[in-house]
Amino acid sequence: MYTKTILHCAIVALIAGVMIGCASTPTPQSPAPTGVLVEYKRTGGIAGFNDHLSINADGKTTLTRRIGNFEFTITPEQIKQIQSVFDLAKFTTLQEPASRLLVPDELSYVITYQGKAYRTSDTRLVNEIQPVMTLLNSIVDSKK
Repeated sequence: MYTKTILHCAIVALIAGVMIGCASTPTPQSPAPTGVLVEYKRTGGIAGFNDHLSINADGKTTLTRRIGNFEFTITPEQIKQIQSVFDLAKFTTLQEPASRLLVPDELSYVITYQGKAYRTSDTRLVNEIQPVMTLLNSIVDSKK
């Protein structure tokens, strides 16, 4: 009788273990995207610009200018607009324009998107990059 009870308990424990192992586990929620989406540096010019904009994929944005530091959040719609402008420009496949000597008081730019850095200046801007520049400059210039 004692052996049957032990055997019965072992079978019940085995079945319970199998059932627990088969129970569904909740699917973990995908975390909000993080990490840097866009970095933009604008330097030089007669005004002596030294602007650094960093936009994270979750919308958290930091801007450093000579006039101060700013932290703000960009909406998901604005993030989509930024991604759309970069996609339309085919940014990840753009080739940097040929290097030239800088013109006095010329602005220099470094744009990094999806890990690709693109360097240019006022006299080397290509048409494809203009919408990107307009959008990024509008974000920077909104904080005065």
